[in-house]
Amino acid sequence: MKLHYRIIGEGNPVLLLHGLFGMSDNLQSFGRQLAEKITR
Repeated sequence: MKLHYRIIGEGNPVLLLHGLFGMSDNLQSFGRQLAEKITR
């Protein structure tokens, strides 16, 4: 099975999963904000 993924930021990985009808784009802004807070 192929999985789509995005790598945003650096450091330890955090896995964000969307719901059944969601899209990875829905979590992209949250992922960027989380990456900024973690890398500071």
